[in-house]
Amino acid sequence: MLFSYSFSLKRLLYISIALLCLYFLSPRQSFAFLNISDTVTTSRPSAASPLSANGTGSTNTELSIYNNGSRFLASDSARIVKQATGASVGNTVRVSSQSASLQTVFFGNQVGATALKDADVLLMPVTAMHTVAFKTSYALNATDTLTITFPFLTTGDSNVPASPSASTFQINGIATAQVKVEDDGANFTTFSATSTNPTAGTSPRITITISSGSIAAGSTVKLYLGCDTWAGAACTVQTPRIINPTKTAVAGTSDAWKIAIAQGGGATDTATVALATVESVTLRATVDPTLTFIISGINNGQQVSNGNAGCSMTSSVNTGINSSATDVNFGVVQQTPNTTGGAVPNVSAQLLTVTTNGPNGYSLTATASSSLLMPETGFIFNASLTPASFPGTGGIGGGKYHFFGLHPCGQEVNTSWVNGGGAGSSDCTMQTGAAGSN
Repeated sequence: MLFSYSFSLKRLLYISIALLCLYFLSPRQSFAFLNISDTVTTSRPSAASPLSANGTGSTNTELSIYNNGSRFLASDSARIVKQATGASVGNTVRVSSQSASLQTVFFGNQVGATALKDADVLLMPVTAMHTVAFKTSYALNATDTLTITFPFLTTGDSNVPASPSASTFQINGIATAQVKVEDDGANFTTFSATSTNPTAGTSPRITITISSGSIAAGSTVKLYLGCDTWAGAACTVQTPRIINPTKTAVAGTSDAWKIAIAQGGGATDTATVALATVESVTLRATVDPTLTFIISGINNGQQVSNGNAGCSMTSSVNTGINSSATDVNFGVVQQTPNTTGGAVPNVSAQLLTVTTNGPNGYSLTATASSSLLMPETGFIFNASLTPASFPGTGGIGGGKYHFFGLHPCGQEVNTSWVNGGGAGSSDCTMQTGAAGSN
């Protein structure tokens, strides 16, 4: 198949003129900054959502919000503000978690005020430090400027400098003290920085003006926006101030933004860089509870506190028989203790070791199935409705002991179980009950 083409002289002339115009464009217009980039310390969007229900009062520790994609993370310090004025409501709240539906946020402290549906907003301004890097096409001299322009604020979008918007980054009062300029790895100090807050249809801007000195053409420049201290070709003390916008794109899709940088003064240059913010990813895991319980024997002659540094009892196993994990033998009992004094009691012990990953620890209860008795004769150790403190003091003839019983000794012992002692006390009293079962 044969194709033919024809051009009029007039059209060919237009093409030639266009080519000539392109060829003779000023380099200042045809080349922008080289290798431009904008790196942010966090690309997480800010979170902000109106309340979907009234709070239950100043002591409530959760709020219901609309699911607009906002994610509040554990440890966030969020604020509740009036939607109309931006005034704070109640306390700064510490986020503990957010429901899977994103409609309930739980806090580690009380709200401190009655928050109202639709009138109040829960927000978490996510601040970031921006590092704008580029290679200059032309030198920057005294009075020359570098202007960073963020997307314009759409009509109807909120414009509170310290709160996030949905259409642009909020400058949040950034000034010279929070800006550092790096020139080919060296600190450039002779400049000033000013910021301009947006209005509807205008953009927030940061303008850096060279006070004296110069930055040569071909230099690699880095602008640290939100940095207190610069050292060793890096920001060593960050003060993230620029507030990221809130999320507007659907979940899993980033919001795309364009930031312009312009050189003004003796030479002009412009360039645009794109960056994206995307919501945080919530990681979830379930940890199965674990509980390990080990019973160990304690040998004759060893102290009851053996293996348990939290036990203050210095008595030793004195039965002549080692205890084991399944057997405790009190040996020959020479004299039955009584309420008015008696022999030094036979003492034996076991070491109980409990480990768990449960956040609230564990509860251990030791019980005796019956009194200590001889089934053949019915002989039973004495019992009392008000057992004496064990171990007692004074030894033979002066001590007062339980007739028979168990008691704990250890750092983990609940103080309500011991006889007025602190945690780890060895002084305890048996639970009272019927005389035949003590």
